[in-house]
Order: sequence, then structure tokens, then C-alpha cells
Amino acid sequence: ARSYRDYDPTLSDLDEGELAAFEASVAGNFDSFVASQCQVQSVAGARLNVDFIMVPYTTRQLVRMPRRDSLAQIQGAFELACDRGASVVGLGAYTSILTDGGERVSGQGPAVTPGNAYTAVAGVHAMEELLDALGETWKGRRVALVGASGSVGGALTALVLARASALVLIGNVNKDPVTARANVRAALADVLVSLITDSNETGGWQPGSVLDDLRRAFGEPAAWAVDDVLDYLEAGGRVILSGELVELGSADVALVSTSSPEPFIGPEHLAPGTIICDLSRPRNVAAEVGEKRPDVLVVDGGIVRLPGDPSIGNYGLRQGEAYACMAESILIGLAGDPSLASAGRPDIARICKLERLARHHGFRAAPLRSFGQLLGQERIDAFGQARRSATGGHQSDRGIGLEVRYAGL
Repeated sequence: ARSYRDYDPTLSDLDEGELAAFEASVAGNFDSFVASQCQVQSVAGARLNVDFIMVPYTTRQLVRMPRRDSLAQIQGAFELACDRGASVVGLGAYTSILTDGGERVSGQGPAVTPGNAYTAVAGVHAMEELLDALGETWKGRRVALVGASGSVGGALTALVLARASALVLIGNVNKDPVTARANVRAALADVLVSLITDSNETGGWQPGSVLDDLRRAFGEPAAWAVDDVLDYLEAGGRVILSGELVELGSADVALVSTSSPEPFIGPEHLAPGTIICDLSRPRNVAAEVGEKRPDVLVVDGGIVRLPGDPSIGNYGLRQGEAYACMAESILIGLAGDPSLASAGRPDIARICKLERLARHHGFRAAPLRSFGQLLGQERIDAFGQARRSATGGHQSDRGIGLEVRYAGL
């Protein structure tokens, strides 16, 4: 409901109770509409006209209504895009989740993309910006991915495997732990199959990363046997598969992207010195973490700077910024290649191509922020000192030294 304040500043004086009443009164009173428009010009010279179409319900309302009704609302917005001549339709926020990553509306004319691939890219780039500001790198990092069995989670897994020294993959914490763990293992297997299939996308693997270790152990990806690789990763402690949130405390870097419409990560789940990027909209990290844990730093993920700094409208962002799910469809439009749009899970080749195209067209990471507030270098430096104190002066007692601990296994 707070998003209404972003869109219409005249609502900023409403307290939480009044805002909830406004949220209830708006629902069902009007159809989806074009909320804003802009033109984006790539640094490579391409231009694109963009419509932002609003589905006039909050996530909470869409989740609570019958599925057929929520799908009908999204279908109405999709048809409006078609009527306006869209060549690519992107699905932002919860509209992607409710349409199964766009699969329920794809095949009806325009190319459909849920924005998952570039959301993952933007999240990883945000963490790289923060690590660089802290004077650190991915090397030696144990990185937790919450929501690893989901679509964005799979893309994050592919990107982080090429960077970090160890991963903790946590599935749907609302399922029983055995089922959630099995789902995470299956999702990791899908990522490995994609790596094997697109074995030409093996450049840029950082020394000491999980994938670098796999290449030394098994040779090039085309020769990998998925089950053997999975067993090797688990036995060596390079990857922990879990369905329980308690494992989040074993990592010093975390990225979160789930379909939960409510925050469920609280101050009690995070170890001192943790940096965590929340890519979920609505947020999955509770505001209490920012209020009660000065030894933890939460970064708002999935926000990018568009080339030319266009004004996209009032969505709680600064001039020139957009959410990555928005930016993915804009990027595909600028590239003039609808085949880059893909409902469902993104594959390795598509993720890598979007990452390269983003650089080519001038997309870049937005200034870092935490719970909507810009993160200045002074605050980052203060947190860095607290982080080093929490880990005894090392980059990470939880990530560093993995090869020593597991050498005998």
C-alpha cells in the first residue's frame, strides 16, 4: 500500500490506518491503465518508447483474491499492452509470480519476459559494488541464496557459482525441509545442465570460485556428469543444500529472492557482519533488521540506472532509475531481439547475453541504498569496521579457508 504514496505524493500525509483504508477503497474501482510513459535512448544509439501499465491492486490483494480473478486482472493489463502495439511485455513484481513466470500469458502476440534474468544480474552487480566499497572481493565468500529453487534464485545460483568460494542454497522455507532441500537440489541440477549445454559460456569464472574448482576437478563443462558434480559439491562443502532458514547464519553474504508477499527474515536469522541484498518486491527482509542490527547491512537489490536518465514516473525511485524487472524488457526492446524474452526459468546463455547487452547499451548499477535510503561511503566504512571486528579482522571466518577445512574429505 505504501507504493500508492510513491505514485501520488498527495497521499504522503496518510497514516498506516488511513492508507489501508485507501487501499481497500481503490480495489476494483477501475481497470489497468497506462500510469506513465518515457523514451529511453541507448548509448549505442537505439531508442525505445516505453509504457508503464499499472494493475490497480496491491500484492496482498492479488494474493487474497481467487486465482482466476487475479489472472484476469493481469490479462487485462496484458491486452492493454497488446492494443498499444507493444513488441515486448515485461511482468513486474508479483504479476510474474502469479502468471508462473509469464507462462500463462505468453504465446498471445508480444514477447513476454518476467524480468528474472536481469534482476539476478542487477542483484549480483549491486553486491559487487558493495564489496568493492568495502575493499573486498567474492574470493573466500560463503554466499547464501534464499529462494534458490525459484526462477530468480536459479539465475543467481548460476552467477554466484562463477564468483564465490562456497554457496548455501536455501529453498522454500514454508515447505517441509526434506521437500525444500530436494527442490533446491533439482534446481541446482538444472543450472548445471544449462552450464553443460551452453558450455561456451565459461569465460569470466573467477579464480577460487565453485565453478573454477569444478573445472579443475572434472575438466570442461561438456564432460561433466551432473550427479557426480552434485555429490562432489556436497561432500566437499562447496555447496550446502537446505530448506531451513537457520543455514542463513552460516554465510557472510546473502541474496534473497522469493515469492513470499511478506517479510520473513528477521534480526535473529543473521550473523554479525552479514551483508544481504533483498531482491524481492515486496521485501523479504523485515524493517526490524535495519532498526535493530547495526552490525548487518541490508542493500535494496534489483535497481538499475537507465541510459540517459529518463524519468519513468513515480515508483519510489530517483530520476533515471528503474527496477530490474522493468529494465529487462526495456533492454530487450533496445536490442530489437524478442527472442531474448523468455517465460519461465532463464538459461545461462540468456543471462550472459543480457549482462553483455546491458553494458553495451549503457545500463549500470544504481547508487546503493538500504530500505530506500542512499548508502554513503561514510556509512559503508563504519559498517566495514564493524564487519571486520565481527570476523576477527579476516574477510570472513565463515567463508575463508574452505579448502583447508574440506581437504580431507
